[in-house]
Amino acid sequence: MSMNNLGRALLGALLLVAVPATFAAAPEAGRWSAGFYGGNYAPGPDDVLDDQGTFGVRVGRMITDRFGLGLSIGTVDPDYKALSNPTLSGVLDVKNTLIDLSVMVVFRPKSRFNLFLGGGIGGAFISSSGQVTGPLGTVFFEDLTKDSVTVHVGTGAIIGVSKKVFLRPMMKLRFFEARDDDEVDQEVSLGVGFKF
Repeated sequence: MSMNNLGRALLGALLLVAVPATFAAAPEAGRWSAGFYGGNYAPGPDDVLDDQGTFGVRVGRMITDRFGLGLSIGTVDPDYKALSNPTLSGVLDVKNTLIDLSVMVVFRPKSRFNLFLGGGIGGAFISSSGQVTGPLGTVFFEDLTKDSVTVHVGTGAIIGVSKKVFLRPMMKLRFFEARDDDEVDQEVSLGVGFKF
C-alpha cells in the first residue's frame, strides 16, 4: 500500500471514529490548552541519520468533550553526521522543522487518566549543509532542502496533575509524501500542558 493510500485510509478511519463524538454533551467543549514537549525522534529504518532529540510546542481546542483539534510546531535536534572512508571524509548538518495539524478523539473525557487517538496532516521542512573532501578536493554545499507533506497518526494519554495542568506521554508515526519508499519515522515524547 502506498503512503498516500495508507494516509487516506488512516485519516478516514480516524474521522469515522471522531465525527460521532462531535455530537456528545461537552463539559470540556471550547476549552483551550497549550504546552511544550520533548522526546526522541527515530528516522525510518533505512535513513542515514541517527535517533535524535525533539522538542516543540502544542496548542489545542476541545470542540466537544471527546473531539479536539490541535497544532504542534517542533524541531528535531540538528544531526551532525561524520562521513569517513578511505577516500572521502566530511560532515553533514541536517535541520528538521515539523508542523502538524491534528484531530484528536478522547476516550475517557471525565477521567484524570485519559487515553486518546489522533492523526492529521502536516509538513516537514528539512535543510542540510556540509562538506565532503576527497581525492579531487573539497566540495561545500548549503541550503539543500527536501520539504514534504506528511501524514501522522498517534496515541497517548492525558494525565491530569491538577484542574489546569496535565502530562501528555505520546507516540506518533509519521509518513512522508516526498520519500520514494514507505519508511515511517517514529516520535516518542512527554509533554506538559495547561488548560485555560
